[in-house]
Amino acid sequence: MARMFFFLLFIGAIPWVSGIAQGQTGKELVTKGQYIFELAGGCACHSVPKETPYAGGRAFPIPLGTVYSTNITPDKETGLGNWTDQQIRDAMVKGIQHDGSRILPVMPYEGYSGMAQEDLKVLIAYLKTLKPIKKATPSLKSWAPFLRSLGRLFT
Repeated sequence: MARMFFFLLFIGAIPWVSGIAQGQTGKELVTKGQYIFELAGGCACHSVPKETPYAGGRAFPIPLGTVYSTNITPDKETGLGNWTDQQIRDAMVKGIQHDGSRILPVMPYEGYSGMAQEDLKVLIAYLKTLKPIKKATPSLKSWAPFLRSLGRLFT
């Protein structure tokens, strides 16, 4: 009878122990992701100086106008909150937004395309831990009508 009790106790503890191990694994992923995030400059491009970090809106002048960085927080309306890991990966390494449109090459996705898959995985895990901030990305500003049309395709 005592053996049966300890066996049932052991079997009952497996999910609890497994959950702890998974939590540690998740925390380790996030810690590694934060490390890679910091190595990549903390994605300063997605932060307006002296404003809320990672909420986007930083202006980047280009020859025919101004492009603005996007919100990379997990906000569901204005950030990455409704993006899948694959969609985030595609944006980072291929320059493709979650809706299939192209990102202007102001975003250095070519540089991220050489990252190891494991590094991308942990970086994405870390991005999902950022505080969600609701802040819409300003539209591309351009004095060139053809660039404004392209802006719908690329931003």
